[in-house]
Amino acid sequence: MRAVLRLLLISLVLTAHAARAAQPIVVFAAASLKTALDEAALKYQSDTGLQVKISYGGSLSLARQIEQGAPADIFACADSETMDFAAAKGLIQPNSRF
Repeated sequence: MRAVLRLLLISLVLTAHAARAAQPIVVFAAASLKTALDEAALKYQSDTGLQVKISYGGSLSLARQIEQGAPADIFACADSETMDFAAAKGLIQPNSRF
């Protein structure tokens, strides 16, 4: 699971971050992903020197924050229903969802 999340984070980060190389990458993620994403973020920061800021919480709560304008480069939620909500609201890029 950690290896998959690490690869996910790195691939999403490279896509989301290409245009904003000098700014930190902002990740909104389900609290249940904390251990794996903290590890992946430290590895990414160590490898690239780029900062990753992660905000953890409930998936739906984070989706609603994004809906209200909170900036997030990556949204990693814990359930498909919340991702459906985010997609229906146009909060995610459809081709980035997996």
